[in-house]
Amino acid sequence: SGRRRLPTYRRPPTPHCAPKPAFTPMSTPPESKNAALVPAYRRTICEVRLPEGTQILSLDQPLPEPLAKAAGAFVTAHNPHSHPQSDEDNAAAQARLLQRLQEGGFTFYPGEGRSPEGDWREASVWVVGMSREAAQQIAQDFAQTAYLFAEPGGNLELVFTL
Repeated sequence: SGRRRLPTYRRPPTPHCAPKPAFTPMSTPPESKNAALVPAYRRTICEVRLPEGTQILSLDQPLPEPLAKAAGAFVTAHNPHSHPQSDEDNAAAQARLLQRLQEGGFTFYPGEGRSPEGDWREASVWVVGMSREAAQQIAQDFAQTAYLFAEPGGNLELVFTL
């Protein structure tokens, strides 16, 4: 039993081990390749299909009356990182999003984001009562570059996740 035990050494935490600060959503795009997509995001036509009829959401404008009473978010799982995916992959991702929202007890309405020319469209949902933090988390979990959000009675905002 000539083995010696080596002393245990614990390195003190260094600054690079410090926890990262919480992410803050941005209403202006980061300087990146996604900045080129901002005009397309801003031109997107966003429809929400409510039982009483379809509502069009407009950026930087108040929500239509049926939606203005609660905070909410317009989210999708289509085309993660703004990279086009197959119809099958988009449908599968959207199904996962809807399942997660159902499991979370959220009320949501089907919708669609589309270009004015109609050359692309994405299934989306308006989630009633979703907080900004929850919308941010959903958008990040589904690798979305941006989502739309509004506080009760507030204007619809384009929020970037990067």
